[in-house]
Amino acid sequence: KARIREIEENGGNPFSDYQVPGAILRLKQGFGRLIRSRSDRGILAILDSRLRTRGYGRLFLESLPDYAVVDTVDGLRDFLVEAGSAGRSDSTASSEDTPAASP
Repeated sequence: KARIREIEENGGNPFSDYQVPGAILRLKQGFGRLIRSRSDRGILAILDSRLRTRGYGRLFLESLPDYAVVDTVDGLRDFLVEAGSAGRSDSTASSEDTPAASP
């Protein structure tokens, strides 16, 4: 609360100057725990529509490394099928492998 009060007293916006950057940092840290190397596979599901409808949502999505965006159930199913078959047929990941996220 002291940091927010300080930002307000200096004419800043606590939401965009403090809370959004902090939330982005926590998202990136969580993603980093899920995907640690190019051979790792995982799904980061973000079911908050504000990432697509609010201006600050773009900041969240752009903060993550390259990833595939899946925004339909069919797309998620295809990703899971592909990930499952890749894991059974070949234990090495190609340079084309990218993590998937669903905003």
